[in-house]
Amino acid sequence: MGRQRGNLENHTVVHVNRNTPTAMRSPHEALGHFALESAMDELAYAAGIDPVALRLLNDTKIDPLSGRPFSTRAMRECLTEGAARFGWDKRTPEPRSMRDGRHLVGQGMASAIYTHWRWPAKARVTIDSDGSAIVEAGTHDLGTGTYTVMRQVAADALGLAPEKVTVRLGDTRLPASHASIGSATMANAGASVMLAARAARDKAIELALTGKEAPFAGSVPDHVLVDDGRLALVRKNVNITYAELLARNGLTELVAEGNYDPVDEANGPKAVFSFSAVFAEVRVDPDFGSVRLSRFVGAYDAGQIINPKTARSQAIGGIIWGVGQALLEQSEMEPITGRFLNRNYSGYLVPTNADIPELDVLFVGDFDEDASPLGAKGLGELTAVSVAPAIANAVYHATGKRVRDLPITVEKLL
Repeated sequence: MGRQRGNLENHTVVHVNRNTPTAMRSPHEALGHFALESAMDELAYAAGIDPVALRLLNDTKIDPLSGRPFSTRAMRECLTEGAARFGWDKRTPEPRSMRDGRHLVGQGMASAIYTHWRWPAKARVTIDSDGSAIVEAGTHDLGTGTYTVMRQVAADALGLAPEKVTVRLGDTRLPASHASIGSATMANAGASVMLAARAARDKAIELALTGKEAPFAGSVPDHVLVDDGRLALVRKNVNITYAELLARNGLTELVAEGNYDPVDEANGPKAVFSFSAVFAEVRVDPDFGSVRLSRFVGAYDAGQIINPKTARSQAIGGIIWGVGQALLEQSEMEPITGRFLNRNYSGYLVPTNADIPELDVLFVGDFDEDASPLGAKGLGELTAVSVAPAIANAVYHATGKRVRDLPITVEKLL
């Protein structure tokens, strides 16, 4: 061993803006579902059953692995409403039976399931003396709109306009929360924000009922409504703003914390999952073997959708990841040195705007009380699952050739 240098007295801990390296890609389900959903398509053809009908015939309300009933499961709605939006009934089932000019047209589909992860999370909400609010939580925003939806959740619970709410995230000095992984941020960290906001609102209501010169003295909390930063009594012309209430009680702020501590997903009484069904249409050049995605529809059950715009953006991103998995992305390794040959975008192909048609997204789930106080289930990574098998199944429908390893390249079709 080399000579040890230094000692603990001359070491200093420095806090820097660096995260701990960890996995960054679509989930393992995206890999496993390629085999599973390709096999389901093969089974449908072998049995002479429509791929959608096969899945509907085998739908279940019980998780086969654990024996627990599903909390909510809108897989049937994903299949039927997705198929209707796609126009699946116009499809002729025989391979190589659909054409557009000289191109072969193929239509394929696949279904997907993704575990809803439940993790503890904390948050803090402060109502300031001017009637605005601050939300603080240690979780972080990956670019999926977390700042927006946290503001939305807090504003709704506090009865404030969203522009009156400031959100602070991604700092270890803030209330401890889980990382933004596992498609869990909205349901878990979002639940802690909702609980903290409700606790702050309830503190304000208690002040209005029992504080200094209490304007609602003698009433009960259930008779108090909060809207537009103002507390009001039901059926009475008595109201007071957050700012006025704090000033009357000599307070500069009102602080409350939310601690969401759910049952671990494997130990709950019900099995909580997110579901989807996705439909792809491709055009294949029969002479050159090139594949172009021409249409795509994704139908998702992710429980209550808190913000349809940010949710749709996540779905679009996940679909594009799946297109890359199906048609373009492949790591080439030099066998002698064990090094990757295509270590940058000059050799590693990812989808660009020219590769992606208009993507159609619909949400068919309902509020799931077992998943989260917000009713939301995991969405982000679900949207990357089963995109590749849907495209591969469409390629089989177009060409009659079953590709069992990805990506689907020209060489595999010629």
